[in-house]
Amino acid sequence: MWILIFVLIPLIYVLNEMGGEETTSNNAEPLQTLFDMGQVPVQRERISGQPVWWAALPGSGVVEIGVLEPRLPTARIPIPDSKDLVTTARNDKFIVYLRSPVEQAALEVSLDFLTEWLPPPSPDTTYVLVGDLNAALTEQLVTILSRSRGPAIPFVAQPRAAITRLTSPPTGTQDQLAFVMAVELLRDRLDGYDIQLSWDHRGERSIALINSSLIPEHRQVPSQAEFERVQAAFLDQAYRTERSVQQISRYMMTMAAFGLSTDYMATQTTRTRTLDYATFSRVWRERISATQ
Repeated sequence: MWILIFVLIPLIYVLNEMGGEETTSNNAEPLQTLFDMGQVPVQRERISGQPVWWAALPGSGVVEIGVLEPRLPTARIPIPDSKDLVTTARNDKFIVYLRSPVEQAALEVSLDFLTEWLPPPSPDTTYVLVGDLNAALTEQLVTILSRSRGPAIPFVAQPRAAITRLTSPPTGTQDQLAFVMAVELLRDRLDGYDIQLSWDHRGERSIALINSSLIPEHRQVPSQAEFERVQAAFLDQAYRTERSVQQISRYMMTMAAFGLSTDYMATQTTRTRTLDYATFSRVWRERISATQ
């Protein structure tokens, strides 16, 4: 099987939307597949001169290797059998995820593939490692990854076509959370029309893409009751804090891509609960009502 680079857009703003099949094992001891994201020990440091984000999830039996890279690999390399590889983009950078069993033989195959395919690290190359890790194993993995030697070209995310483009406030801010809630409420308003709404998360700002113009009734600022309804739905999801290794890896990659604080996951419920109607309605007027 040959690598086909394509962009998968992870809707990481909407909780529980990220996921995938869990890794299974024939070991006698069952693997832990879900972890409380409020208790994940997120570490941020430099290893072999590169920025590294990592989190130990003991008992998971797997390692999610994530690389945030400003260049696009161009080598045609066969993907190792039974390797879960996903490519995407965030903040105008290319991202690759590769999930591997934690056993040494499996990790060696994964690392051989990545070091041959990925380009040598630049100052902006960031590694995000999540799973059955400790400090020593993390350092070993990053040291090997830093020896990557593949060819690459600058990564450029081409704009996607849309009639209406709604641009998000900066990622990680309360305004951005208000905007995500606003877009979900707008999606409800568009239900029943022959209108499609999708997200593009590849750039510095996320963009909601709509294949139609918005009529005045779509642009009207929602009532406080409508805001409280969508906030309650977001809170219902936020209170369900268990996430898979893969989901936690995606959250941490977003944190790394935008330089968010290491407690960003842990404070998600608080940020959702404390968002007020005044902020929500202002963001709606600025980002939806005012859009031409």
